[in-house]
Amino acid sequence: MFLSKTKVLLINPTFDVIRQLGELGKLYVKARPLGLGHLASYLESKGIETRIIDAQISDLTEETLGKEIREFSPNIVGITSTTALAGAAHEVAKWTKNIPKDIKVVMGGVHPTVLPEETLEDNNVDVVVRGEGEITFFELVKAFETRTNLEDVLGISYKNNGEIVHNESRPFIKDLDSLPPVDDHALPRSLYSDYCVLTARGCPFHCIFCSSRTVWGTRYRVRSPENVFVEIDSVVKKYSPKEIAFLDESFVINKERTEKICDMFMERGYHKKMSWICSSRTDLVDEPLLEKMREAGCSAISFGIETASQRLLDILKKRTSPEINERAVRMAKKAGISNVRGTFILGIPTETREDSLATIKYAKKLPLDSAKFSIATPYPGTELYRIALSEGMHIQKDWSKLHQGVGFSDYDPVYIPKGRDAKELKRLQRRAHLEFYLSFRRIFYISRIWDISWKDVKSWEDIRMYWRIAKSLFVRRE
Repeated sequence: MFLSKTKVLLINPTFDVIRQLGELGKLYVKARPLGLGHLASYLESKGIETRIIDAQISDLTEETLGKEIREFSPNIVGITSTTALAGAAHEVAKWTKNIPKDIKVVMGGVHPTVLPEETLEDNNVDVVVRGEGEITFFELVKAFETRTNLEDVLGISYKNNGEIVHNESRPFIKDLDSLPPVDDHALPRSLYSDYCVLTARGCPFHCIFCSSRTVWGTRYRVRSPENVFVEIDSVVKKYSPKEIAFLDESFVINKERTEKICDMFMERGYHKKMSWICSSRTDLVDEPLLEKMREAGCSAISFGIETASQRLLDILKKRTSPEINERAVRMAKKAGISNVRGTFILGIPTETREDSLATIKYAKKLPLDSAKFSIATPYPGTELYRIALSEGMHIQKDWSKLHQGVGFSDYDPVYIPKGRDAKELKRLQRRAHLEFYLSFRRIFYISRIWDISWKDVKSWEDIRMYWRIAKSLFVRRE
């Protein structure tokens, strides 16, 4: 067994939620960074002492980071980064290098995987881990510790005498059951409002706006139901959660496995104690499956509906239709799932104002309980990004502006389809939420998911806060 003296500090930066979401940022739900959780658990299983700083729940500043580094004395600082967090990630890298210690800075996640050369232009970053991080990071630790050449470590990019070197990509992990579950001490459940579980990696579909395939690949790989319940059983025993959220891109790709997970919920009686939520494509569900999911405790399911236009669905490469989408929503409601959610996109390439309005009308017609309307966001590594560049989009490297909720922020969308303008798209995003939620049933739903009741209103400041939040959601800015 590899006996390591290396200590690793993993960091999850955060963004300015008020800048990106306006007053809605005050309701931002902090989710456990499962990618770092799985990485930390894997490194710990190999005898490498590892800690996590999650800036969502910790006060991460240059001073607090310096204090943590002086106390823990890590040899490696690993920083994860999505596109919106790229600026914050590089700031953390700079803080780390400002500390007079010999610390290697490694960056991973979606954004560095897609843009490793840009990431390594920052002299504060030593190595980029591309794709899945567990095995690659472990081999990198061994290479650093034994002072061996990095050229033998698959899946990394680094600088050698000023030149950027991209090693061969690492094959994806075939057996996810071989990975340890997220260790609770690395990401304590008590610090987060929800308990999240990732049961699969990879997506065989090719939607042009999705960047997850750049990290997880296109081959669908799963944890066995038995392995999933090793984690769930432990969580239930320790915390008795009211709800578990499955974060898989599409939970029901493998119908037989989904049914087995449902059986195991019911065999343990968990369906009487708690509920769970998931996401799915609309073309993968049927009535018997949805009914079984509801019986097993599924209280919410989110469908990626996107648009009312078949032409635009084809551009998105969704391989669905408005009819398939509507049928899935109605089947889920008929099955008794209490929260059926739809996600929609405004500002798709070639979309007209009339198309946008038709999507809003379509969403209101569907028996959905909740909905999210995003503005099309061209993340690097996606086909949408390449389309946007071909249409003249210019990125000024302020990646924090690539955010789906820009209609609620103080800046404009980075991608605007031909014939549209930024102000119109921002107004339409607000209008979509306004028109969708202006019904008693959906207003009641908002108050329930936000867990707002009169007991929460203790002062005039509380009343003003909720008013500002409602205003930001429902009132369109000129």
